[in-house]
Amino acid sequence: MILQALFTVASRWTLFLFLSLSILAPSPLFAASGLFPKMPPATNAFVFDISNDGGNAKMTAWCLQGVVNQKSAQVYLINNPWDVEPLQRCGRPFVNVPALTGTNAGLRTLFQKFQGRVERMFIYDPQKDWTWYLALMSASQQNGIAVTEPIQHALASEFGWKGEVQDYRAIWSTRIQAYD
Repeated sequence: MILQALFTVASRWTLFLFLSLSILAPSPLFAASGLFPKMPPATNAFVFDISNDGGNAKMTAWCLQGVVNQKSAQVYLINNPWDVEPLQRCGRPFVNVPALTGTNAGLRTLFQKFQGRVERMFIYDPQKDWTWYLALMSASQQNGIAVTEPIQHALASEFGWKGEVQDYRAIWSTRIQAYD
């Protein structure tokens, strides 16, 4: 009987708390207001196929897409065959950018077109995931891209890129140190 009374009081308290928070919380219309701003559409979206690039090159391409699309939605990346249909159905004009030949052709083509927007490269170690996360966070705040060392060397040497390079591979030896 006592447990039943406590359960009833707890249930009522929980219901009251839930309803109060629901009423007092901002409506969904305003919840994300300004948090996820809509970028103005570009007159043409540039489409790059990264489906045949290596995993680290794809990650760098997505990072560069974020840098470019901060100002307007200019870059669309094709990673899977089903990525084409939403692009075709949206009704917006787009241009398929012919890919360069060779390794990581999608990333290299994207970088060739937008390297002027990249101020910094942050080198990460694929074996230490925390270096990727911190390189990505830093890159997003500083007009940069997260890269592995081989990708950094390949892009800089092929396209003559001369921006700042920061190496995150050995700054922290553990995840705890990195996040502390």
